[in-house]
Amino acid sequence: GYRELVLNEQALTRARFMEILAGQGAVPALADQLFITGLFSLLDVMMDQPLIDVLKQVSLPEAVASALKGEPGAMRDALLLGIAVESSDPDKIAAAAMQCGLGAAEVTGLMIEALAWSQQVLSTGE
Repeated sequence: GYRELVLNEQALTRARFMEILAGQGAVPALADQLFITGLFSLLDVMMDQPLIDVLKQVSLPEAVASALKGEPGAMRDALLLGIAVESSDPDKIAAAAMQCGLGAAEVTGLMIEALAWSQQVLSTGE
């Protein structure tokens, strides 16, 4: 349905955004793990289960699982930046970008790139 389509697009966009953040500013150069973090960050909503229960069902790299559980660190900071950019709140975006050692303007450009990529992926699958 429509809800699933929106969630799929949001998860893909967030995953791609985090992947292209890899190695920039204070974001670790772990593109694959950042992509997985972004993709799995909405899995609890998609599966309508608490995230902690979802994480028990999958095997993830420790850094990914830690970020998804909300434990402090650079991976979590990158996830919070992805969430902030989706909010369209300039103050949240600026604060989260600064936490990652990035500028708000460059972050917005990366999100636009990620959105275009996810729309292309989804339209290819139709």
